[in-house]
Amino acid sequence: MKNQLKFLLLLLGVSFFILPGCKKDRDLKRTATTFTLTGTNETKPGTLTGYFTASGDPTVSGTFIMDVAQTGDSLHCSQTLVSTKGSTTIISDCSLVTNTGAWYITTGTDAYSNLRGEGDLLMSFPENSLGIEALSGYTWRQ
Repeated sequence: MKNQLKFLLLLLGVSFFILPGCKKDRDLKRTATTFTLTGTNETKPGTLTGYFTASGDPTVSGTFIMDVAQTGDSLHCSQTLVSTKGSTTIISDCSLVTNTGAWYITTGTDAYSNLRGEGDLLMSFPENSLGIEALSGYTWRQ
């Protein structure tokens, strides 16, 4: 019984050192970030291209390609943003009813290989435009 109590206290003590460190690292590096994607061309049905700007982390601009899959009133999109420093892939899910949704970063290359992020988005469709997506949220480095 005494050994079991010692073992339980040891496990409890170790968890105080391990668990708080997991969340702390990510929260310390979070940066408010926005991406604005402007669609300029539909290369084939369900594939848009255009340009983007980003502020926060990263602060960069470049081009993107977006693959769009529609299911009812919902859109599931995969956007690959390309700049001179590398690329970032963002997955988003949107509602065509509210023009709102959520996004998260899945992968990146070169300068963005350890970039992750998430947030909300708002779609708009100005005249003579294929659409604009405003993504706002947070990014962090793993």
